[in-house]
Amino acid sequence: VKGKAIVFEDLVGLFELPVKEAARQLHISKTTLKKICEDFRIERWPQRKVCFVSITNKIGQSFKS
Repeated sequence: VKGKAIVFEDLVGLFELPVKEAARQLHISKTTLKKICEDFRIERWPQRKVCFVSITNKIGQSFKS
């Protein structure tokens, strides 16, 4: 994404990653990523919440089977 404006969809695809890894994949610093998140009104990087929901869904599906 270097040299290209980062759009919200770029971030959504990386929400399951830690903020440091997401910044690395976007070829930007962690501080720059946090500033971009502020612009999109994302107060905290949602990785932990996304992973929790994913695990909870998997557990719920195993009980349905």
